[in-house]
Amino acid sequence: MKMKIMLCSLFCAAFFYGKTQTTQTTQNSIIMENKIVKINDLVKATDEKFALAKLATTENYNIIAFDFKAKQILAKHTTPVDAFLMSLKGDALVTIGENEYTLKTGEFLKLPAEIPHEVKAITNCNLILVK
Repeated sequence: MKMKIMLCSLFCAAFFYGKTQTTQTTQNSIIMENKIVKINDLVKATDEKFALAKLATTENYNIIAFDFKAKQILAKHTTPVDAFLMSLKGDALVTIGENEYTLKTGEFLKLPAEIPHEVKAITNCNLILVK
């Protein structure tokens, strides 16, 4: 229950902090205004590659959904701002700098700005990134 409240708070804060985008900008962007969105309907990993969809984008934040099959990898990279990675379902090994963390269902982890990080799916998993 606490995780649902926390996720709700993060999403609400993100929406009230900035103006949500009202037009579709890419094939993977969706409109978030006044509708319930089933994340599992938006992103479906294939055997070859994980999938992602931008749920909301503003000048102040991005919310991105990921779907991974076990053993798929989001290669090491950096981001110019702090980000938060949340597991809705499944487990992932997240490397931040030299440190490794196992992110499990219902948990979230801060990804600090400018620190290289990588995500490896341990099991099939659905993740949400807020940055």
